[in-house]
Parts: sequence; structure tokens; C-alpha cells
Amino acid sequence: MATKWRIAMNNVRKAKRYENIWTKTLALILAFALGVGFIICGFHLVRMYEAGVFQTENNFYSSREYSRFCHSENYGIARTFLDSPENLPMANNEKNYEFRILTKQEYGSFHEYFRSESRNISDHEYVYFTFYDTVDTAEPFVESLSWKQEAYDGSPVYISSVNCIIELKIYVPCDVYEDSLWKMYSDYRQYRHYKYLIPEITVALIIAGILVAVFLFSSAGHDYGQDGITLNLLDRMPFDLFTAFMVMIDIGLGMILQDISPSIYDIAEISVFVVVIALMCMVVLFWLLSAVKRIKAATLIRNNVTYHVLHFIYYLFVNLRMVWKIVLIMAIYGLFIIICINDSSDASTAIAVVGSLILAMPILLWFIHADIVREKTEAVAGGDMTQKIDISHMHGALKKHAENINSIQDGIQLAVAREMKSEHLKTELITNVSHDIKTPLTSIINYVDLLQKEHTEEEEIQYLEVLQRQSSRLKKLIEDLIEASKASTGNINADITTINVSEIISQSISEYREKFEENSLEVVITEEKENLQVRADGNLLWRVLNNLYNNICKYAQPNTRVYVNVREQDRNVIIDIKNISREMLNISADELMERFVRGDSSRHTEGSGLGLNIARSLMDVMKGSLDISIDGDLFKSEITLPEA
Repeated sequence: MATKWRIAMNNVRKAKRYENIWTKTLALILAFALGVGFIICGFHLVRMYEAGVFQTENNFYSSREYSRFCHSENYGIARTFLDSPENLPMANNEKNYEFRILTKQEYGSFHEYFRSESRNISDHEYVYFTFYDTVDTAEPFVESLSWKQEAYDGSPVYISSVNCIIELKIYVPCDVYEDSLWKMYSDYRQYRHYKYLIPEITVALIIAGILVAVFLFSSAGHDYGQDGITLNLLDRMPFDLFTAFMVMIDIGLGMILQDISPSIYDIAEISVFVVVIALMCMVVLFWLLSAVKRIKAATLIRNNVTYHVLHFIYYLFVNLRMVWKIVLIMAIYGLFIIICINDSSDASTAIAVVGSLILAMPILLWFIHADIVREKTEAVAGGDMTQKIDISHMHGALKKHAENINSIQDGIQLAVAREMKSEHLKTELITNVSHDIKTPLTSIINYVDLLQKEHTEEEEIQYLEVLQRQSSRLKKLIEDLIEASKASTGNINADITTINVSEIISQSISEYREKFEENSLEVVITEEKENLQVRADGNLLWRVLNNLYNNICKYAQPNTRVYVNVREQDRNVIIDIKNISREMLNISADELMERFVRGDSSRHTEGSGLGLNIARSLMDVMKGSLDISIDGDLFKSEITLPEA
């Protein structure tokens, strides 16, 4: 049954995967078609605008296309008149217009220099386009002074720079010759019928294209049944090389497109135009989808040859010695100045001046910051450790140098603080050891002296009990001192084995159950996970727990609970032991871990004050740790050991 279920689920996944592929394929085809349609509509909108379809006059003769045609023909006739007048009869060959040239005479009058052959198409409408040119210049079209959409009326022209009048008599519409003017007028008449339809289609294509683009971009890189972003072979290609490859394809297609001037009546040219545009749209679409997938996969920037080259150059520059960095910068700057001097233009001089100012600013700032570093360093050398260098506005090697000086200051201050703390601890150590040894030793001497004097049998028994107790206390103190010395110097060998935490906790609690009951303490054990195993030395771990339980019995508030919690965290097993202190703990956790420090500052309880310090040293030997924390009267010990 389970096998059939897995087969069915696999079939469902395959079906959804194929459905996902087909959906994306259809979306790509639709996006491709919408892009082609939008570009074609955009092309026709531009043609409609140039043809004057959207102008309020609704007149072909006021369109940009018509004006451009007239200026172009005027330029051609003027060049022919200037360079080779003998070719003027051929200037309007197979064109639907006549022209004449009038040259300037005395007193601003003009006479007819040349008239082209008549077209003999008097039944057609015509318009005039007259140019007042200076044809003796090199660029008569560019230097045209004025033009009018009317015939020359024969009146004098009192403008000294006007040397020639070129009058065009243009037959429109006229299909005697299928010249460019005829094509333009034909397009104009055809476009007038689609004045509102094509803009509406364009808007609809834009809206549909946005919706399809949102779907494609959101689904790019996501394959059904696959976690994360899926990249194909092209997506793994360096992005700059991929972009260059796509740009080269589009440039090649653009060169083909450059030779195409489609008219709405030329089906062959329109077909080639649409195919080329379609291929260009496909290239752009694939580039965009690849860029989106790279952004999602966070590889757009790093997966670039340019990025790695610049990163390598930056790495080389950063790791250069300061002197070579300066040499390199000055060499580049010197080359820049040489290029500007050789150019010897005002722009190059200005660039050189601005470049010098730009380079001078960081150099000036560098010297200012270097002087600040020098002053602070002298202050540190004089013993003033409070002088910190402000590195917020520094950069590069100087900033690193200032950071090192600040770090040296911090290190010196920390070393001084540690030394002062060490001296304080040494003083306390001598005082505490003297007190803890002197107290039982004084009792022993006094009671031995009492035994030597006259006394009763009952007093002798009492004296011997005191001697026994004080000698045991002195022995325990000496043993703790020896053990602390061994633990701190690493002279204790640990036999690391796998230990069941639950068992050792239960056994140790059972061992101390009577003492806990004597002090009215209730032990509560919780385990987040049963049978946790640790790597430790059983004997050393027992001694650690023994020290902690012993402290609890001495210092815990009677009629309270002791909580022992075992938990697992980050491949470690942690044993938390919490109790309420009887005494007010006016001491930090770090100080409590030091030698000869007790929870009662009056030192009226028995003990050496070495228990926690020894326990921590034993945990260090087992590659574990012992941490304590104090929160009011709550005392918490945390034993951490590596999990087996």
C-alpha cells in the first residue's frame, strides 16, 4: 500500500512539474508576442506622429515628414547647383515635383536661372515650397535662412546673404512616380484610419506585458519539487560575459534592422522587420530572466569576471607596502598630468587643476591625521593611558595603525588592572590562609596546654574531642591546599570515559540525602532527556558534585528546595544546580570563585573557601566548565560537559 502511495505521489509531482514547465513556456511565448506587438505598435506610433496624424490641423502638409522631405530635396538641388550645375536636369528624376532656381540680380531682384522639365500632370493638386538659400556656402541646407510653403511672388529680397531662391512645385497626391513622397502620403492616408486604435492596442499590450513580466520574474528560478533557486548553464556563466554576448547578438540584429525602412505597403520588408525585432526581444527577455534569477540566487555581482579582476587588483594594492602604494598613485597621477599637458587645451588644463585639487585633499587629511596620531602616541609614551585616538574619519593603513595604538593602550590598562587585582588577591590569600591555619592551630595548642594541667576525666574527654575536631579541620585545609595546587598546575590526570549523567546524579544525591534532610532541604531533579551520556572522569565529576553539595548544605536556607536540572544544548550536556542562600551574598560570582573566599565574609563556618575553585579546576581538566551566577539570594551553578 505504501509503495503504491509513493508511486502515485511521484506521478503527481511529475505532472505538476510538467504543468509548471508548460505554464512558463506559454508565459514566455506570450511575453515574446507582447513585446513584438508593443515594438511594432511603438514603431507605427512614431510613424503616425511624424506623418502628422495626431496634429490638430489634420493636414499632411504640416507634418514633419513632409517638411523633412522638402528640406532634403532642397539640399540635394542646392548641392547639385553648387557642385555640378550641368546635372540639374536630372535632379528631380522620377520625382513628383518640379523646381526652378532663381539667382540674385541688382537691387535685390531675382531672375530664373533654371527650370526643370514639366511633369504635364496639371489635373493633380500641387503646393509650393520656397527656400531662400546661400548656396555659395559649403552647407547650403544647414545655412538655409528661411522657407515658405508658397510660391515666390517675384518681389525683391533685400537680404544680402540670400543669393539663391529654390522653388519646389510639389504634386500631391500623385502616383506618376512611386517616390518617397508618394509613400509618405500613402502611409498618412492609411494611418488616419487607425488614429485611436493603435494607441489603445499599445496601452493594452503594456498592461498585459506588466502582468506577464510579474509572473515570469516571480517564478524565475523556481522549479516544482526543487528547493532554492535553480540556475541553468547560461545562468552560471559570468554575468558580464553573458551580457557582452547578448549585446553582441543585439548589435548584429540592429545592423540588419538598420538597412530596413518598412512601409505599411511593403509586406516583405515588414516581415523581415518583425522577425528581427522578435529576435531582439527574445534576447532582451532571456537576459532579464537570467538577471532576475542571479539576483535571487545572490550571484549577480560575485559571478563576474570584472568583479574578480577588480577584487584581485584591490587585493594586490591593499597588500602593498605603503611606500609602493604612494609610488603607484604618483605614477598614475604623473601619467595623467602628461596626457593633459600634451593635449594643451583649456579643458585639459582645467581637468589637470581639478585633479590636482582632488588629489591634494586626501594628502592634506592624511598629514592632519598623522599629526593627531603622533600627539596621542607621545601622550601614551608619557604614561597617559586615557588618550584614545579618534579613528572615525581615518582610512587605510593610518587607521589600522591608530587601531593598533588604541589596542596597545587597552592591553596596558588591562594588564595594570590584572596586576592590581593579583596584588589584592595575594594580600587576601595571605590573610585568609593565616587566619584559617592559625585558628585550629591555636585551639590545638591551647587544649594541649589544658591537658598538661590538672583536669577531670570529663574535661579530658571534652578536650580530646576539640583536639580531634581541630586537627581534622587543619588536615582538611592542608589537603584542600594540596589539591588546589595540583588542579591549578594541571598535575591531575583525568581518565575520560562515557558516563551516564542520570546515574551519577542519582547516586550523588542519594549519598547526600541525609545531610539534605538534616538541613531541611528538598531536592527536585528534572531531566529534559533521559540517559544523556557525557565524556568525563567519573571520580573527578563526583568530587565536583561533592563540593557543590557540600556548599549547599553549609550555606542554603533551610526549608527550601534544591533544583537539579539536566539538559542538552549545542552538543553539550548542562547540569544546573540552584538553591536559595541563607546569607546575603554581597559578592560577585567571579570573586566567589577565587581561593579562600567564602559565602560568609565573617568566616564563622567551617571550610577553606577552596571548594568552588577546586571544582572549576577539575572541570577544566575534563575539558568542561563550571560557571556560577548570583541573582539576589538565588545561587546557581552550571556544569557543562561535552556530550558523548
